[in-house]
Amino acid sequence: MNIFKTALTLTTVLAGWTFWATPISANPIDYDESIDGDLRWLQYSPSPLVLGVGDNHVRGEKTFDLSSGIKKLDFDTFSFVVPEYSFLNAIFLDIEPTSGTAQFLNSSYRLGFFASPSDDRPASFSDAQNVPLPAVGSQLFALDLPLGPGKYLFEHHTIGGIGYGKYKTASYELTLNVMAAEKPETIPEPTMILGLVTIAGIGFSLRRSPQPQ
Repeated sequence: MNIFKTALTLTTVLAGWTFWATPISANPIDYDESIDGDLRWLQYSPSPLVLGVGDNHVRGEKTFDLSSGIKKLDFDTFSFVVPEYSFLNAIFLDIEPTSGTAQFLNSSYRLGFFASPSDDRPASFSDAQNVPLPAVGSQLFALDLPLGPGKYLFEHHTIGGIGYGKYKTASYELTLNVMAAEKPETIPEPTMILGLVTIAGIGFSLRRSPQPQ
């Protein structure tokens, strides 16, 4: 095998392995929108929430307002990162309608998948999942989970049951359960990969060096 092709292949493996490398944290997050900052619809955070091992909590409110005849939305959206050597095991939703003149009948949600950690828009979305309201411990995206290390988006997508001249607010809590994964033995350490490249290069040089007569 051509040594340059070998080196390129091993370098590509190394780059791919470190591409999503966000160190794993033993401390799950507890994000409260009223304290830590508004999670705005379709305004993807440039600093995604980095999940830790355990139950990560995100609390906030979503609003659909037609009371003035102009549609006003506050459907929370946020990006998040599942660190290396961990996986997103489950997502649970508690949601309860609070103030307002209308009745929420249901609400839907989507997951977005980023092709690169530097991207600011998802490359694709999951199918929307509808949840009747109110809901306690409703499991979301069971068919899409678990999810390995990477950058993702959680989107409050739609609501149902709001008529003209009405508005409604609902409070919610998301629980994102992350579990640790053992470090794969089949993936070489970065130093090992660089060592393989060096060894291959030495072998190539020996084979190509002229032999003494």
